[in-house]
Amino acid sequence: LYIPLGGSRKGPRRTYINLMLTMILGGLWHGAALTFVIWGALHGSGLAFERWVRQRAAALRSEPAVDLREEPSPAGADVTRTMVMVKPVTRLDAVVTRQYPKAVLWLATFAFVCFAWVFFRSPDVSTAFTVLSRLVVGWTTAATLVTPAVLVVLLVAFSTQVTPPRVWDRLAVLFSRLPFWAQGVLFGVFLVVIDTLVGQQGVAPFIYFQF
Repeated sequence: LYIPLGGSRKGPRRTYINLMLTMILGGLWHGAALTFVIWGALHGSGLAFERWVRQRAAALRSEPAVDLREEPSPAGADVTRTMVMVKPVTRLDAVVTRQYPKAVLWLATFAFVCFAWVFFRSPDVSTAFTVLSRLVVGWTTAATLVTPAVLVVLLVAFSTQVTPPRVWDRLAVLFSRLPFWAQGVLFGVFLVVIDTLVGQQGVAPFIYFQF
């Protein structure tokens, strides 16, 4: 949808509109419900904001902070004077041009996407706001899905995202040197451990079947 609408070829404003339309229509593809529209609008807003920040930061970095202008002195003087015009920097511009650690940006993106998932998985808007309110006041029942084993798996999963690529390359080389039967045993042990730690009783429903 994004490319046929014009993509980013027709200026910044049209780019923001195309991003919003693409994500809202993507939300409606999942179902004719307001929750899906909100989910799509949130993602479209996030993409448009990220695009605006990148463009604004690039423009600010390319502009000189000091503007030197030469103007003639008062009548009768055979000299010129140089006017130093310092461009003001707003608080928003300072936030936009600041260099943030990648980990902070990753966490912010992850939190935003999880926030939008609340609307995607809720049957209606009122339920979504109830879930969001529970982030502040908590739940009256125990969170049975959040177990120590699940937390360990999540910690391991997060650690894989910050592992240097050369470590994975080295592990791949070592694994390829094992005989085929040893590779099969390791895969089997790995699957059993995963199923024991986070496996559910029965078959978990595949959410996309309803679409």
